[in-house]
Amino acid sequence: MKRFFRCNVCNDIHWGESAPETCPTCQAYKAYAEIDEAEAAKIVGTVAPAGKRMTEQEVRAALAKFTEGKEFEINPDAAHVDYIIKGIMKNAETKGLKYCPCRIPVGDFEKDLGLVCPCNFFTHVTWAPKGRCWCGLFTKRK
Repeated sequence: MKRFFRCNVCNDIHWGESAPETCPTCQAYKAYAEIDEAEAAKIVGTVAPAGKRMTEQEVRAALAKFTEGKEFEINPDAAHVDYIIKGIMKNAETKGLKYCPCRIPVGDFEKDLGLVCPCNFFTHVTWAPKGRCWCGLFTKRK
């Protein structure tokens, strides 16, 4: 079944059975996460049919799949992860995209795309010293 995927480095959108190993736009390796049709439509500037949003469980599953075989994982603190996912879902509902709840969109669509979860958290100042992204959703795999 075909689905939408977004590169967390450059926001390239891919429609297919699975995400590409390497992003054809920025060459990032294994940087795609599954997104819903409404989010893909907003990023590319079209209108999606109503009712095509992912549920919290689908978001959690997509994020878990995103971490498979990588140097990071979803934080093992389930309560913390639940809190972050609720924030992601609230941002999707109120702002139209699944912005990380730890970052505040500034209203410039192009700049704000860098805040969509999963963002390019390897660039965060918390990644190297603390082994986590800003909000703590992702941590270095132990």
